[in-house]
Amino acid sequence: MEKKVSLRKAIIGYTVVGEFRYIQTKRSMEVNEKMKSNKHFFNFNSIRFKVLGSYLLLLGLVLTVGVLSYWNASKTIIKNYETSTKQSLDLLREHIEYGFDSVKSTAVEYLMNADLNKYLSGGFESDYNQQSKFYNRMNTEILTKASANHFISNIYFFSDTVSPLSTNRKLPLGMYSSYKNSEQGKSVLENINTYEWVKGTSVIDESLKIKKESYAIRLVKAFKEMDAFLAIDIKTDAILNIIDKIDVGEGGYLSFISSDGMELHQDGVWNTLIIDTDFYKMARDGEILEGEFKEVSFLENNYIFLYEMVGDTNTMVCTLIPNSELLNQAISIKYVAMSAMFVASILVVLIGGSIYHRISSSMKYMITNMRLIAEGQINTRFRRKHKDEFMELSGHLNSMMDGIHDLLLEVKSVSSQVLTMSVKVSKSSEIFAESSGQISCAMNDIEGGLSSQATDSISCMNKLDDLASQIGLVDDGTRKMQDIADKTKESIHESLSQMETLREKATKTNHITQTVIETIKELHTQSSAISQIIKTINEIADETTLLSLNASIEAARAGDAGRGFLVVAEEIKKLATQSIAATDEVKIIVDKINKKTISAVTSAELAGETITSQEQAVRNAKGAFDGLKQEVENLMVTIHNIFDQVNRMQDKKQESLTDMENISAVIEEIVSSATSVGEKTLSQSETANGLYKTSEEMVNQANKLMKTLEQFAIEKKR
Repeated sequence: MEKKVSLRKAIIGYTVVGEFRYIQTKRSMEVNEKMKSNKHFFNFNSIRFKVLGSYLLLLGLVLTVGVLSYWNASKTIIKNYETSTKQSLDLLREHIEYGFDSVKSTAVEYLMNADLNKYLSGGFESDYNQQSKFYNRMNTEILTKASANHFISNIYFFSDTVSPLSTNRKLPLGMYSSYKNSEQGKSVLENINTYEWVKGTSVIDESLKIKKESYAIRLVKAFKEMDAFLAIDIKTDAILNIIDKIDVGEGGYLSFISSDGMELHQDGVWNTLIIDTDFYKMARDGEILEGEFKEVSFLENNYIFLYEMVGDTNTMVCTLIPNSELLNQAISIKYVAMSAMFVASILVVLIGGSIYHRISSSMKYMITNMRLIAEGQINTRFRRKHKDEFMELSGHLNSMMDGIHDLLLEVKSVSSQVLTMSVKVSKSSEIFAESSGQISCAMNDIEGGLSSQATDSISCMNKLDDLASQIGLVDDGTRKMQDIADKTKESIHESLSQMETLREKATKTNHITQTVIETIKELHTQSSAISQIIKTINEIADETTLLSLNASIEAARAGDAGRGFLVVAEEIKKLATQSIAATDEVKIIVDKINKKTISAVTSAELAGETITSQEQAVRNAKGAFDGLKQEVENLMVTIHNIFDQVNRMQDKKQESLTDMENISAVIEEIVSSATSVGEKTLSQSETANGLYKTSEEMVNQANKLMKTLEQFAIEKKR
């Protein structure tokens, strides 16, 4: 038992050592290849590349987050700046609208002033003192109003009938007619129900020598009930004070643009920089919506254009903000983001480099020790100072190497026993192979004799099968003859039944034919009677005709008194004539019926004679079928006797076949057993030869095992 255990351990040890040696050789080749490939720094399969790639990816993500943060923050700041600018422009527009509304309220106040309307219409011409007082008082009032309202520069009232009123200087007479005939005056009169806000050169400016830059815009309104105009100038400084409150940055523009295209900028200069641009024209045409930011090109730079319309004055406030100003809002965030990305990048590089250096040094140490083990230094062990995964891996590798070391020592101790046992097994296998060969030859001879006997038995059985087949054919023929006789008997019986039925139907047909003949003869007799009746009807009709003729003669004699009777006589004559015609037609029909009945009687008598002869023929055929039936019954008795004899032959045949099958089965079992024994003997012989060869190979492998174990540097543990 101990020898078997030792042998099993030796075989297992040999297998393990062989596999280990194979793995050792393969690993050595792979390690050498990897060492060569690791000389290239950018080996895409190396851990070094993957670790560096991971940290570079992390660095890229940090940079991406920084860029996205800057982009999002700058976008938000620009959006907030645009919103703030729009709100400021809205407030500016509302402030200007408020000033214009106050000016419009002042205009309404004067337009509704009854004394002023009376003065301008010439109502004070009859009283010069009162007119002079009102003139002085009104001049003082409008001067006070202009001083009190910081939007109003000058106020003008002028008509051709009285002296004009003005806060600036005295206007000449005839100013109304001059202004009415100007383009501005015509426009004001055409839109008499609205307030006109104008800026261009006018008769008022020329008469008073007023510069266009001295006022921002002028409100003009015509009086409805008289030929007079009201004009109020808006201060340029009032508009400048409002638009100067918004800072559009360096290089930006904020302008107030009148309806006739005059631009007032924050620096107080009037010019035409914007009105000739395409985006201004688009804004005037409504292609750019009010309050919508639009990127435009202006003076070879990129700007953001925004505008607001001032009430119903057809004036506009607009701003042009340089794109650089918007980007400057995000410069601080850009620097903060860049600083954060730089610090994060440095930290990623330092931390990643430290971790990479530790992993790289650990991997180099592990690879070096693995290469020593692959070269046969089994006593090599792994030692690590850092408490990480590599330390745990080193512990498991050391445990594995201890197990391999103990296994190799065990294999080395039993390898000599394996060699001795292999030699003994080889000799025993050789003797066993020779004995198996001799037994196989003897079984081949026995198998040959049994095969010959089995062949003879099969030949005899085949001949019995042929005989049985012939008997079976006779049996089948007898059965078919019996079936045919049975069917013939049934056919004769059925034919007899049909012949009897035919005879009965022929008899009935003969009786029916006689009845038909009698009926037709009776019909002929009745037709003759109809002829007599027709003859009588004709005689009556002739008499009726004579009577109607006599009646007509008597009616003619009676004159007018007999006219009614004459009509009746004529009708009776017509009826008699129709009766004669009808009886003639009936007579023709009766003659035809008589001819047909005579022909039918003749045909019926011939049919009766034919049916009588058919009835006799049916009786004769029935007698012939009765004789045939008797002969068929005799044939069936003979066939039945033959069938009984064939059945007895079938029974004997079956007994003979059963006996031969039993003999053949016994022989087949013997041949099968002999064949099985021969095959097993041959297989045993082949197995013995294989065992012998295996034992020889085992001896060779045991020798190789000894040589292989000598290559390992194995030391026993103390």
